[in-house]
Amino acid sequence: MMQCPRCGARYPDNYLFCGVDGQKLEPVKESDPLLGHVIAGAYRIQSVLGSGGYGVVYLAEHERLPMKVAIKILARRRTQDAVAVARFKREVEAEAVVNHPNVVKVIDYGHDALAGYFIVMEYFEGQDLGARLEEGKLPHILDTFQIIEQAGGALIAAHKMGIVHRDVKADNVFLVKDRSKSQGFMVKLLDFGVAKLTKPIFQPKGGGKRVELNSTMASTMLGSPCTVSPEILRGRSADQRADVYSFGAMLFEMLTGEILFAARNVEAMLERIVQEVPPAPSTVRGAEWVIPELDEMILKMLAKRPDERPASMQDVIRLFDQIREPVQRAWAAHYLPSARKRSRLIEFDFHESSPPTSGTGIVAKTDVYMEMKPLHKVSQRETPLVLAVDDDRAIRGLVRELVTRQGLDCETIESAKDAQMWFGHNAPPDAVVLDLLMPGLDGLTFLKELRARGYKGLVIICSGALSAIVRTEALSLGNVQVLDKAGELHRIPDLLHEAGVVVGGAEAQA
Repeated sequence: MMQCPRCGARYPDNYLFCGVDGQKLEPVKESDPLLGHVIAGAYRIQSVLGSGGYGVVYLAEHERLPMKVAIKILARRRTQDAVAVARFKREVEAEAVVNHPNVVKVIDYGHDALAGYFIVMEYFEGQDLGARLEEGKLPHILDTFQIIEQAGGALIAAHKMGIVHRDVKADNVFLVKDRSKSQGFMVKLLDFGVAKLTKPIFQPKGGGKRVELNSTMASTMLGSPCTVSPEILRGRSADQRADVYSFGAMLFEMLTGEILFAARNVEAMLERIVQEVPPAPSTVRGAEWVIPELDEMILKMLAKRPDERPASMQDVIRLFDQIREPVQRAWAAHYLPSARKRSRLIEFDFHESSPPTSGTGIVAKTDVYMEMKPLHKVSQRETPLVLAVDDDRAIRGLVRELVTRQGLDCETIESAKDAQMWFGHNAPPDAVVLDLLMPGLDGLTFLKELRARGYKGLVIICSGALSAIVRTEALSLGNVQVLDKAGELHRIPDLLHEAGVVVGGAEAQA
């Protein structure tokens, strides 16, 4: 077991660098002290489900009841951060008070002497909508309306309690496997960590002042850069119509498979959100089936001015009900006759067997680290393929947009561990776009393993925090280019072209 000396995150023995802050890992003798630990006298921690910048999520079992739960524990390095602690508590308050079947339930909350701040939540299996969309699996139109109804219903319940979610996006819409439902799943709305409370819910003990989350205090922007509303970017007060905008941006991606206002980098995307008029979904290639009434509905939700959008999620649901039948007919006329010929998947199929995932929005995978074997598959592709590996979904979307605009194919993967498995089952890509700082296996270790296996293709490293030592070590591996993630993503097409990764160019090398 290896440990980061700065943040305390732990990794298997074969990892070299921390996926959170890039520090060189050091060996530790003891295992995770929380495994087997009983929190609040009732929940015994069994295993790690996943981790992120704000903490770790564990699977636990109740000591006296036959019940599994998910426990989110705030990272120790965050406990001295007033905004991080406020966000953690805000999630508890919002999710506990919104009593709705499509909002994840909070079972318990508190502070443990060993673990620190914790939230106990219901545990369920499934996959988040963002992961499905990234796989190219656009929802069946019946699934689309079910997501609208259930996720929209959760937001209606939150808004009635004076809560604005402020981070509505596909990654926070969890599709729980449920064979009792006609579509095979039900929706759970996750992560109220940056929610705005427009009226008091719980008065702080002792009359203390609540720590408010806003764009001036937070170290990062509130909400996802893919779906954040223009008024939040301008630093203005946000009400429920901000959630209407974000919901519309999410629906745009569900209908078209494309991220709204994709750009060469995050800064350019945010500028487009504030300045540009959104395109109608029907103008996107492959979404020509979208009828004018649906175009009009989405564009109303995406209006720059809040007072030009539907006033509430109730209005959104009502308007979608009015156009349900013509939308379904148009979708069926477009997809069903040619479904077998289309490469784009159009159904979720929740009844198929698939790896278990956790109800916290984090995939609950076993350790897939394997001894790296030499690459032996030869590419038979007609179009060059670029593999993008980054734990930030927005960055993956931007890279995919840049690559596909050049006529190239792009496959996106959220972790180096998953990329390991991909290489084990596919012919090598023509190039790899790689982040170095990712939870789990770090990008530099993964790159070294690829070179050891004989992969000679171009690797473009995109990182926001790269020391001179790591840069030198990466460049020494050969055929490597390094870009600043914040402002140089737009250079990716030029680097691919210089390396001969173009339509009709050289094949992948193994």
